Amino acid sequence: MKKSFLPIAIVAVIGVSAAAWGQEPSYKIGWIASFSGPGSVWSAAGTRGIELAVDAINGGNLAGKRVEIVTADDAGDPKTAADVCARFVLQDKVDAIVGFEPTPPRLACNQAALKAGIPYVAAVGTAGDFCFPNMITDGIIANQMIDPLVGYLAKTGAKRFYLLASDYSTPRATMKLAQTVIAKLGGEVVGQTFTPVGTSDFSPVFAKIAAAKPDAIVVSVIGTDDLTFHKQFSNDPRVSAIQRGDVLLFESVARTLGASGKGVIAVSGYFADVRSPANEVFTAAFEKRFARGVTPDVNTVNAYNGMLLLASALKQGNGDPKAVIAALDHAAIDDPGGRLSIVDRYAAQPIYIGRAAGDGTIKVMEGTAPIAPAVTCKK
Repeated sequence: MKKSFLPIAIVAVIGVSAAAWGQEPSYKIGWIASFSGPGSVWSAAGTRGIELAVDAINGGNLAGKRVEIVTADDAGDPKTAADVCARFVLQDKVDAIVGFEPTPPRLACNQAALKAGIPYVAAVGTAGDFCFPNMITDGIIANQMIDPLVGYLAKTGAKRFYLLASDYSTPRATMKLAQTVIAKLGGEVVGQTFTPVGTSDFSPVFAKIAAAKPDAIVVSVIGTDDLTFHKQFSNDPRVSAIQRGDVLLFESVARTLGASGKGVIAVSGYFADVRSPANEVFTAAFEKRFARGVTPDVNTVNAYNGMLLLASALKQGNGDPKAVIAALDHAAIDDPGGRLSIVDRYAAQPIYIGRAAGDGTIKVMEGTAPIAPAVTCKK
């Protein structure tokens, strides 16, 4: 089953009918994602996770009440995010917000949630450099991306690294950590470029990469820019043979890239190829719920996990915002990727290294025990 996504002026409610629960009041949760703009390549996968979570939460009474979802688009824009989240709080009267947003829109959205004293669950990967008392993040953060990825590339022979990222705070913080990790492993950073969001021509960057002659490139380019980069890279003979390691390559991106992504090394808290009983149950539910030819990825799982963490906290705190926020600070679940627990507002979780096969799948090559988040908080 597929759902169409909604323009900014329209609100959708996802959940079982009130008749199934009588007239009992529900918890209302705002789901905000970039259904348009650079992050749109990921948002459909995230919404599938929300839908699966609503099935599980309402089917098992995991929140203590029925939950319903109010959905809106931030368009990848901080001003739009601020407007949407103000509407969530003032008009829709949501009990919590789950967000699937890049850092600038996420910070703008959370101002409304913070002022209202309600929780915001960030279902994304980030740098771990912003902390707010009402916010938890369940995606992987910079040290959980960079330590395993750079370690794997170094182990397979890379000594000279080129760093490429989108030009805003989270990718910059991620690449700053990459410099430190590369130096500790005895490697060398031979070049670095930060590209504006919306870059459509990476040829000038390829010229710099070719001149630097790296063994590997570490990539943190956001959304649709990532698609553009890999498609152009694979067709440019100056650079196409250089190994790529991408912290934002997921199955949803790999499916779109096809052969252009073949061989790219990816790092994530989840790939569909993870072998575990919990993932077997999760993927079976996914296959039953959605059309054939669609597979879950980490964006699906981050949104799903965020909802389950929130449901547990809502039940534990009986919906009281302060109690819910307190419960989120030590929440834990057994998710499809392994045991996930919140530490310092971020998630400790297992991490996997995979290789894109060129057919839309990512094959797991190795995994870790849960890695604690290394957080450098700013408010």
